[in-house]
Amino acid sequence: MIKNSPRRGFLLALSVALISVLVLAACQQGPTGASGSHGNPGVPGAPGNPGSPGAPGSPGKPGLPGLPGNPGNPGNPGVQGLAGIDGLDGSPGVSPDAALAVADNTLYLDSAEVMGSGFKSLEAVSVFVNWDDNTQPMIGVADADEGGAFRITVNASAVDAIAQATASLTAASVVSIKAEGADGSVASIPVKVVATRPAAPVVIAVDSSLVVGGNENGLAVGLASEGGGVTAAVSGFNEGERVNITVIGADGGVGAVLLAGARANIGGAVSGESILPASLKAGTYAVQAVGTEGSTATAPLIIVAK
Repeated sequence: MIKNSPRRGFLLALSVALISVLVLAACQQGPTGASGSHGNPGVPGAPGNPGSPGAPGSPGKPGLPGLPGNPGNPGNPGVQGLAGIDGLDGSPGVSPDAALAVADNTLYLDSAEVMGSGFKSLEAVSVFVNWDDNTQPMIGVADADEGGAFRITVNASAVDAIAQATASLTAASVVSIKAEGADGSVASIPVKVVATRPAAPVVIAVDSSLVVGGNENGLAVGLASEGGGVTAAVSGFNEGERVNITVIGADGGVGAVLLAGARANIGGAVSGESILPASLKAGTYAVQAVGTEGSTATAPLIIVAK
């Protein structure tokens, strides 16, 4: 057993006091020490788990339409289909080209002449006066030729029905002549009906003459040079009659026109000048003058080379 002594307690108390002073001195802040050196960075940590997907956004506005593309190459043609079955023959129709003609649109009953065209080939045609529903006297019948044309010339006054209706037909301002074909062709024409054809006018013979020749060195009757000038003159034509003077070419056609439509004077004469075309070579030619009222004259013309 250790006994406490007064000295031992004193030492203990002194030790405690010294320790307290050291502790207080240590607690006072001293100057900042130098920074230590940095160490190497640490290894990065592992990535975290992905988060949950967000809610979908609103749809965007539609874009503008694109430009049209270039046309593609045409495809190969398909296989031609089989021909269809021929249809049934249609019923014969009326010829749309059928027509009638009467000279001067005047029907002379004592010498009626009616012509038709556009009918069916070899079609039998009846021609009659289409007076009314009850009176349709027949003028005549004919067979169209292979081209569909026909002509009827007959004394219609000898037909009893027409003879009985002559007064009414000639009094009418216009009468319808109708033609009906056995194959369905139909045509009509309006005419003026006259009982008797007037007598043909008497043509008085006129002593006509023609003179033609080169005019380069005075008038050389009957003689001209290739491509040279010529004078043509006629006499004995009717007053006011229009005259055409032509050179008949080697082929029988018109080789040159020396005068065209010139009117004869009160004495029946007319003349004109022209140039021979280069196509008329040296040779002998006939020159012909023809009037619109029937007067004619001819003369020879010798063309010589220059």
